[in-house]
Order: sequence, then C-alpha cells, then structure tokens
Amino acid sequence: MFLTPYQTTPCSRYDLSKTFSGIRRLEIDSALVTAQGAPGVKLVPAGVDTFQPYGQPITKLDSPNLESSVVIDGRSLLRADRTPVKLDVYNHAVLYGHLVEMWYTQQNKGIAADLLNLGNFPAKIFINWISGPMVRLGLEFGQMQQFRILAAVYYIQLFNPLPEHPTADDRERLLTRATRLIPGFDMVTIEQFLGEVPRLNNIRDFVKWVIEKLDTERLHNLIVDYFYSALGFNFGPQYREAVAVALEYPPAFMAMVYTACKERTYQKSGLGKIIEKLISRGDDKEFIKNMNHLTGMK
Repeated sequence: MFLTPYQTTPCSRYDLSKTFSGIRRLEIDSALVTAQGAPGVKLVPAGVDTFQPYGQPITKLDSPNLESSVVIDGRSLLRADRTPVKLDVYNHAVLYGHLVEMWYTQQNKGIAADLLNLGNFPAKIFINWISGPMVRLGLEFGQMQQFRILAAVYYIQLFNPLPEHPTADDRERLLTRATRLIPGFDMVTIEQFLGEVPRLNNIRDFVKWVIEKLDTERLHNLIVDYFYSALGFNFGPQYREAVAVALEYPPAFMAMVYTACKERTYQKSGLGKIIEKLISRGDDKEFIKNMNHLTGMK
C-alpha cells in the first residue's frame, strides 16, 4: 500500500529535492496559501519560479522537514490575488490533497476501510474503467469476465492488501467482497478460478497476475505502459500522471470519481462517461453525500 503519490510506480523515481527546498523556503516566509475548506492543505501561490512545477500533492511524509501536511502546486490554480482561476479544477485539486492528507495521517484510524466502505459504486467504476483497454486486445467474453474478477480483487487490495502470510479468513473476506462486485458469479466459482491469490502491491503485480491467470497469447506482451497510454486522457489531458497514480492509489481515484460525478466539465471526460452508464437509483448522489460526510468538504 502506498501512503503518498510519490511512492507510486509512475512517480517514485522523481528527484524532488529542489522542490522540497523551495516549498520549505515558502513556509519560512509564510507564503503558502491555505486551501478553502481544507486547512491541512497548502498551495504554492502564483508567481513562484524558484522550482519546477509538480503534479501530485507533496506530503510531510515525502519530506519530513516540511511543516505542512500536504502542499499542492497552486501556480496554475490561483490568480495573483489568490482566488481560483477555475473553481472546478481548484476544488478537485484541493479534494485530492485533502484525501491524501487523510490517507497517510489516518491509517491507524481506519481511513482505508472507510473509503472502501463507501460502497460498490466506485469499485464497479474502477473495474469498468481498467477493463476498457482490454476490450481492444480482442479477448473473448469469458476472458473479459475473468479479467473483471481479477480487477475486483486488485481494487480491494489497494485498500486492504493481503498480509504476507494470509489466513483462510483473510482470503474468505477478500473473495466475499469481490463476489459482490461481479454479477453472475458465486464465490465458489470465483475461488476455483483464482486459486491462490497473491498480495498485489502495485499495478505491475496486477499485470503480471493477469498474464498468468488468463494465459492467452494476446496478453503475453501486456505491459503497465499499455494502461497508462490507453487511460491517460480519460480525465483530461492535464491529468495523465494523476490517472497513472490513480491505478494504484485510492485517494487519486476517489477524487477523480467524486469530481466526475459532481462537476459538469468532468462529466464529459472518459471516466465521466463510464460513470454515467453505471448510475442507477441515485448512486452518484449517494456517493457524493457519503464522501462529503467522510471528508467534511462539500
């Protein structure tokens, strides 16, 4: 489980030492902007040119010398007077930053379980979203169903990974939850297909497992970059890196789902169109309400 965006596969190799130093200087000068509705989230103000732009929220866990819990790059989000350039873009960035703060500071308070327990709606969105690129590879219907089972297990492990030495109870809890996400399959059938379920730490582990379980020549050359490329523009061109992060970091994904449910501009995105097809009986409104309650934001 990754605690910050810069621990994830697409961001783990970045050298952010100059960025950390630049943010620390802004802290000393009391120059950071406090986010509206999320006091634990700070923003780099417009006009700062002492370090390069960065895409994901930076945390105190990434750089212990920082005083701020989370700092997002607000230079493209804020005007010189510190008001938002585009309110929907600003709101999404702040929500993402706030979820990052909750995720890494409240692990011992059950934040991962709280987000997972927001229901099947975001889980089904994730499964449909990550399954989309597989359709283009010409998999048969049965293989697509098997992929969806694997995707469900991966999604659950992003929040609640199997321990290194799982017990029968650990596996049963995982498979029980996965069964709820895949209509038409009972737990016995899913268990027979899966066999021993590995601990899935990241998207690379997932892709390796998919190749092993589906065992078809169509997937022998499947790589992680295929998902990055196929899904990269699903939330807008400026979010390619965030999409890659969201494939293995729940705060990024949950923020995207919330914004795509709520903001009209993002409802037109690729992810927004997937969500639109899945909405029934006010699922989106229920998800927004529950997220508001959990985060204390609106």
